Amino acid sequence: MQRAIDHLQNKECKNITNADMKSLATEMRSTLQESTFANQWVIAKTFFTFGIHNKHIADTNLFTTIKVSKKAKAVDYLTVEEVEQIRSTEYSKEALRRVADFAIFEINLGLAYCDLVSIKKEDIIEEGNMRYIKKNRMKTNAEYISIITDEALHILEKYDYDISISNQCYNRFLKQVGKEAGIEKKLHSHLFRHTFAHHQLNERHLNLATVSKLLGHTNLKQTQHYCQKHTSTILEEFALADDL
Repeated sequence: MQRAIDHLQNKECKNITNADMKSLATEMRSTLQESTFANQWVIAKTFFTFGIHNKHIADTNLFTTIKVSKKAKAVDYLTVEEVEQIRSTEYSKEALRRVADFAIFEINLGLAYCDLVSIKKEDIIEEGNMRYIKKNRMKTNAEYISIITDEALHILEKYDYDISISNQCYNRFLKQVGKEAGIEKKLHSHLFRHTFAHHQLNERHLNLATVSKLLGHTNLKQTQHYCQKHTSTILEEFALADDL
């Protein structure tokens, strides 16, 4: 592939041809299809498309016959048993117990790290017998709604509504939490978010739009890849619908 790259580097943008790009794409497919470089190809495609539209490259669509696809990654999540291991383990240090509680809190609410540490007592809204948070995500400014479960409320009260910890400390302590809880998966904030989404969609059977709102996603496609329904679940839902 280096030969194809060197060839392109020796040409001005306006002189790059469809044949040049097809040659590069062929070599990329044979050597890099299994790597994350497919993601970088999307960026490269955007770059060259920009060049075409702005007349830096000959007015020919270089990508008509070039397709590089990304393989869908299986979404990892914690099982009910693994969550219980985090919840019930007797940790060697109080700091680890605190971090384990924060992990359980995240699993209950599906929050990203930055939203987790920004929670304040005044954010909690009470409506009837429900408690929830309605805010905009720190990362995308998209609105989310998080339901405060009894377990989550207990954790908030236990730490006087202070769920603050640096990202570096959180990840360092999570590594030890996983070790002491006997979990082989690498524990991190996004894994807890995946776990929440998987549970809501595939075990509680909430609809896609609802879970998307709980996660604060900007579109349903972001939520869709958490759907991993098993054959038994599909048959049960179909039978139930047929009885109505």
